[in-house]
Amino acid sequence: EVDVVRGFDRDVSRGLDLHLGAEATRTGSPWTFWLGQMWRGDTGKDYASVGVGWSGHGIEAGYAVQKARQRAGEWLHVLSVSGSF
Repeated sequence: EVDVVRGFDRDVSRGLDLHLGAEATRTGSPWTFWLGQMWRGDTGKDYASVGVGWSGHGIEAGYAVQKARQRAGEWLHVLSVSGSF
């Protein structure tokens, strides 16, 4: 699976983010692995990301780490949890 996330009302130079990513899930497995690249329009930085996700029993959880290319020590940690009833 591949995703492209982009807002179309303004361009990246005016503060919007652009994200390109790919994820892979083995058939029947609750685990997902993904890689991505994000460009932030508000800061001009770009980040490479790697993450893992799990889904089951109506719950989805994921964790990703993003590394800024422009600054040696800048890491972002992203945790997401969602559920359906």
